[in-house]
Amino acid sequence: MSISPDQVAGSIAPFCGAAQHSPRPLPLLLEHFRTVCGADTAQLKAALAGLRRYQAAERESVAAADMPIAAQVGPARLLRVGNETSVPIVLIPSIINGPQILHLAPDYSLAAYMADAGYAVHLLDWGAVDGARADEGLEAQVTDVLIPLLSQMGRPAHLVGYCLGGLHAMAAAQLGGVRSLTMIASPWDLAAYPDDRRMA
Repeated sequence: MSISPDQVAGSIAPFCGAAQHSPRPLPLLLEHFRTVCGADTAQLKAALAGLRRYQAAERESVAAADMPIAAQVGPARLLRVGNETSVPIVLIPSIINGPQILHLAPDYSLAAYMADAGYAVHLLDWGAVDGARADEGLEAQVTDVLIPLLSQMGRPAHLVGYCLGGLHAMAAAQLGGVRSLTMIASPWDLAAYPDDRRMA
């Protein structure tokens, strides 16, 4: 007997309450749990218990709200982490992880480390990923969000994309107007994925 989508859907509410994770596409993760666990309810319960512990874990918060906004397009913002005196570096996180993945805490932050080294660092915050943006594809995220944000900077930037953000950065670089492209842990060879996984 497999676990129904309704059983998984009923598990969503307790997890959506965690403020630091609420804007992310949690239903996608829960559907993955259902697919992997199949009829193994004990495995599903263990996965959900692990997720609950992860979300409830105390974290030293880094308030993105306190960072100056260098550019904004809809809910997406470029947050200024460093000074403005050198050539800008734009850190592009995965839209799934959000900006916190590159700015976890004051002592655990790629953005802060680069800013302390004297670079003009800007951190992309994609904004809330909610139902209103469900049909927003990679192309629109680049052409309608990322490129307009970069154009507001007034000068070409170095792009550093992490995970799926690397694909966003690569697409933006192909359209020109950037100084360099760096990709960290990006799934660039999508042809290696099965057709059903690429569609998902």
